[in-house]
Amino acid sequence: MNRKFCTALGFAILLSTASNAQAIELKKGDAGKYVKLELYRNAKRYRTITKKTRNDGAFKWKIPASVLTGDKYQIRVTSTSIKKRYYLSDGFFTIK
Repeated sequence: MNRKFCTALGFAILLSTASNAQAIELKKGDAGKYVKLELYRNAKRYRTITKKTRNDGAFKWKIPASVLTGDKYQIRVTSTSIKKRYYLSDGFFTIK
């Protein structure tokens, strides 16, 4: 199942669920060369997915077994060069 989230900053996040792997596709926006990806749960930072990855449009994430199953998860994308430039996905998704 795929779910897409969009933003005015120019990010588009596509979450593709298949087993315990998560493909995070990012559409380039005004974030610069690198971004930080974080997992939020219930509107609070839950875990850092990666501190720095190229803003090249994709990031493959193997969900660790230590991540709790449940709903109300979101992804936050933050520019590493412009700290005030970030996007929190406007929809929730479930990790099973």
